[in-house]
Amino acid sequence: MTTSQVLQHLYALDTSSPDFSRCLFWLMRSDEEEKYLSSLRGPELIRLIDFLDEILDVAPTADDVFRRCLHKLQTICTHKTILPSSYTISGDLVRVGNDPVAFGGFSDVWEGSLDGDKVCIKHLRISEQVREAVEKAFYKEAIIWKRLRHPNVVAFIGVTRNPSQFVSKWMPNGTLTDYVNEKPGANRIGLLLDVAEGLNYLHANHTTHGDLKGPNILVDHSGHACVTDFGFASVVRGLNSVLISEVQGYTARWAAPEVLRNGDRNTQEADIFAYGMVVVEVFTGKCPFSEFTANVTISKIMDGERPDRPQDSGLTDPVWDLACTCWHPELTRRPTITKLVGIIRECYIPYAAGIHLSTPSPPRPMKKVAKARSPTVTYAAGIHLSTPSPPLPMKKVAKAKSPTVTMPLGFPSAYRRINEISGEIAKRKDGPNGERFTELLQLCTRWHAVPASYELGDVVKQGNRAQHVSRVTQIWKGMHYGEVVALKVFGLPQDDPDTNMAKERFCTAAVLLKQLKHKHILPFYGVSTATPDFCLVFPWYKNGNIERYLENNLGINRYNLVSGVVKGLLFLHSNGVVHGALRPSHVLIDNDGNARLTISPYDAINPHPPSTRRSSYWLPEAPKCISYVAPENRESSTMTTEGDMYGIAMVIYEVLTGIAPHWECRDQDSSFRVAEEGNPMRPPGAIEDRIWKPLRKCWKKDHSARPPIAEVCDALGFGSKITQTSRRRPPLRRPLAGGLPRTLELHVHSIKFSQDLESGQQFYVRFKYRNREFKTSPTNLKNDWGGHTWFAFCSFQLSLLSLSPTQERSGKLGDRYGSRI
Repeated sequence: MTTSQVLQHLYALDTSSPDFSRCLFWLMRSDEEEKYLSSLRGPELIRLIDFLDEILDVAPTADDVFRRCLHKLQTICTHKTILPSSYTISGDLVRVGNDPVAFGGFSDVWEGSLDGDKVCIKHLRISEQVREAVEKAFYKEAIIWKRLRHPNVVAFIGVTRNPSQFVSKWMPNGTLTDYVNEKPGANRIGLLLDVAEGLNYLHANHTTHGDLKGPNILVDHSGHACVTDFGFASVVRGLNSVLISEVQGYTARWAAPEVLRNGDRNTQEADIFAYGMVVVEVFTGKCPFSEFTANVTISKIMDGERPDRPQDSGLTDPVWDLACTCWHPELTRRPTITKLVGIIRECYIPYAAGIHLSTPSPPRPMKKVAKARSPTVTYAAGIHLSTPSPPLPMKKVAKAKSPTVTMPLGFPSAYRRINEISGEIAKRKDGPNGERFTELLQLCTRWHAVPASYELGDVVKQGNRAQHVSRVTQIWKGMHYGEVVALKVFGLPQDDPDTNMAKERFCTAAVLLKQLKHKHILPFYGVSTATPDFCLVFPWYKNGNIERYLENNLGINRYNLVSGVVKGLLFLHSNGVVHGALRPSHVLIDNDGNARLTISPYDAINPHPPSTRRSSYWLPEAPKCISYVAPENRESSTMTTEGDMYGIAMVIYEVLTGIAPHWECRDQDSSFRVAEEGNPMRPPGAIEDRIWKPLRKCWKKDHSARPPIAEVCDALGFGSKITQTSRRRPPLRRPLAGGLPRTLELHVHSIKFSQDLESGQQFYVRFKYRNREFKTSPTNLKNDWGGHTWFAFCSFQLSLLSLSPTQERSGKLGDRYGSRI
């Protein structure tokens, strides 16, 4: 197919079609493609760029398709000096006033009105001397800007041609420099955090700013800083020396020495250097080196001089140290934007750094304080990042006000303490033990907050449906900086009486999970407020839970999986943690085939005797889950280590046999009844004596008689000195007649039943072994043992799930019923 034919075929395909991606990649790599695209004119060219623009609107930003289409669209638009149709303003756009409100190196900024809404109009001043370069920058910046959507990036609305103008959201508080000068009480650390968050978003989307400075940072109506004007810096550096003197001289005050010396292209390290200059600007209200001319400033920066520390400005040591680190002459020694964001969040103390669950509020004894409103940007129902006042003398803290809130005494210090303890625990790599962890847990649950370092950036929920839904949480697939992740999303109605307890459990889970790091425990990445509801973030495992994994991998060594489950629980109990919900659905298999326990947000730390721990927020998910709950816990919902031992024995039983405990019970009443009557029956030959004996001990009705996990681990041969893979599958014995060994793993292909009123059921079995089909002769056996059917043929024992007998019934059983015989 020619390039023209491929392009026409692409237009007709649905974007979800596999052929669409293949054709698109071929088009992007084709040798003929560049020649063909350069020949397009008029309607054909407009159709192509509109088509690429539509793909960018639906493709994930981390997808290879997105990056290829974005690069191609930028190339075409800058070369052809054209933009997609959706970029052009179609409404009634007018300027307000007779004079611009601000001036830039290549533009005038006007207040405008678009269909009655106030907007910002950036009108380009283009002389013939620089027309070509500035127009290319105009198209490039428009394409980049339209794709950026973040609370700390100025919102793009559109463009106009003839004259060339950008139209964006109106920022009533002006530039960052103007704002801090007009409002001495402005929250300066909060503004720096806003700038860092915006820059973090740009870098995460493979975009460098290139011209970060106070005039290119605007403040919205709620006092939050937003970055803008990215795209012209590289053009300015390519112009002649006269223009550099006129235009870049002022910008050079924020420029890194490698940019001034070598004219380097935009880099993330140069953005970090400029951020250090913005720190000085925020606390002084003046541009860096304001006492020197532009030429002197350039010489000083290239000679290694940096601005002096502002005095009596409220600039703290940690923030100043951060600025100095941003100015390090070695690019690799400058902090990454992710690290920088974390440091600024820590410096956001003492005024509410961290993530605060907005309801319920902490104790507020003063009536006036109780009525105070929160000045927050809400990212999800019930969770927000606070934006309070800058540091003031402690005697004024109780009366200090941010733009819209009165902070209660003790509230800021709690957040400061939360972050201090979290940092100490992280440095010492402590587990969930000791006074430090207990204090952190108590503060987080009381104030409904978690340390600021737990917050993850750029977490995006994917798809329109959750992968799993329970009464309180939903599991969604998401993306975090290009990695597929699992999001445990909390949707908590504000009028739910259990909301307070749920928030406490959420904070408990986040703090606890952060400390639980083990080969057989699901890793915890952090929390996110990027989705409509706050959530916990974990890795995504394509193998799913252990039930699904065993269905798809019949020949897997099940003893290794049991070893992982047991060792995971041993780690939890040794750290004073009760799991409380052991069942196969809570055991995931990672990409290396290791079993990992998942910890529910409603599990609890257990530093005291387990019999005293209770949870009023636990409910069985389904009738079959009753079989995994210890008898003493079924009505009281108590979570104990003894209850965990009962549950793990049931999990081991199901993993080794492939049969759910008390599977024959179809409703909750019968589940309670059978579970109370006795333990699961032992399948003949399916579980060895050395394993069956400790399992029976774990099922004793007297919970005090159940063995601890360490004893079970030793009894099963999974001690700490034995690796996960040390347990080998029993060797195959010599084969019998027909080529079948005495003991083997096989896949049952189908079973055929016929009714025999006198003898019970008559059936034969077809199965495959080493790509050969075998078929047994018809066999008669009675149906007994509580609904389980056991039969023998050729001296083999095969365990199956019972099927209701019919007059004539046959069917494939599938992978679920692979069995050891």
